[in-house]
Amino acid sequence: MESGKRDLSTVVIRRCSSRLSLDGLLSVIGKANEAQCVAQVFDPEMVINRTHLLGAYLNAINSFDSGNNAAKNVGMEMLLFAAMTRQISDAIKLVGAKSSKDFILFACDDKTMMRMKKCISHSEDAVFTGKHVEQLLRNYKVIVPKGGDAEQFLLQKMTMSALDR
Repeated sequence: MESGKRDLSTVVIRRCSSRLSLDGLLSVIGKANEAQCVAQVFDPEMVINRTHLLGAYLNAINSFDSGNNAAKNVGMEMLLFAAMTRQISDAIKLVGAKSSKDFILFACDDKTMMRMKKCISHSEDAVFTGKHVEQLLRNYKVIVPKGGDAEQFLLQKMTMSALDR
């Protein structure tokens, strides 16, 4: 993986909608990933915050670097880490986009985002309100001790999920 793929300052995370069907959107995502880009769509109700996606991205890159990846591309590996599961079908059900009308789009850089622009009808900054963070942490079985940093324990749980492989 080229070193630029680790530059988190280039990452673009947007809340979007598309005029394409979900299958059409996923096809565009697949083609972007074939072009050595990293793009993925997520269910906005299942993403805790920006750190959740950045952690999944870095863990996915590290999996490929070490040869321990379970998926065929970094975008799909991201889904596994974001869902903290080993099963691709479970990850898709849990954190994958459910609709092309409302999803979180992750792109590793502006160039990748521009590739996706042709299928995006609306895009805005992804704002994570935190209203559902506690419930999501419970769903993902992330245990945060009283006074603990939720992001730290989220990243720890994601990283530990790689050891289950």
